[in-house]
Amino acid sequence: MGTPIIGDLEYASDYFYNGALVYGIQRTYRKGFYWGLAFGPGIFVDDFYKDAGILIDVRLGWVVGGRKK
Repeated sequence: MGTPIIGDLEYASDYFYNGALVYGIQRTYRKGFYWGLAFGPGIFVDDFYKDAGILIDVRLGWVVGGRKK
């Protein structure tokens, strides 16, 4: 590996996993616009540490073909 460009960053983890119990809300509108928000306690794991915290998930999107009836 070469010299880091920013500070002392020398290694990035090859993987990052998380697991969480979440509660949220989601909506899809007639024209296909979609949004969702979920949050809850979670566990986060990578090469270097295991940690607990709060997972927040925000999603915006478009459903191709619109909403199912």
